[in-house]
Amino acid sequence: TKHKSRDKNWIAGQNPDGYTIEINSNGKRADVARALHEAPKSARSAQFKYKNGDNSKYSGVYGTYHSREEAQAAMKKLPDNVRSKANVESWGQVQSRAHSGGESKPAYNLPMAQ
Repeated sequence: TKHKSRDKNWIAGQNPDGYTIEINSNGKRADVARALHEAPKSARSAQFKYKNGDNSKYSGVYGTYHSREEAQAAMKKLPDNVRSKANVESWGQVQSRAHSGGESKPAYNLPMAQ
């Protein structure tokens, strides 16, 4: 469970005005984990649980970027099988969704790392 706590803290610590690549094939934990495993190891990634109505779903995030354009450029470099399940999302949206899954409250006042 240590990695879950590390992932939660990393997600919560991102600047909500920044961007990430969200990988969410079908919301199943094993499929999200597989997609993150197939992504290049050049960026930090994490998996989180969130609520979709009454159902728990899983999603993954890959990298942290200052702009939507920077994240889109990075997404183009992902393997086809990962890119087909990916989209660019703001950290604020991800943090809001991660919080709905029982995650610790996001720290919205942290500056984005340069």
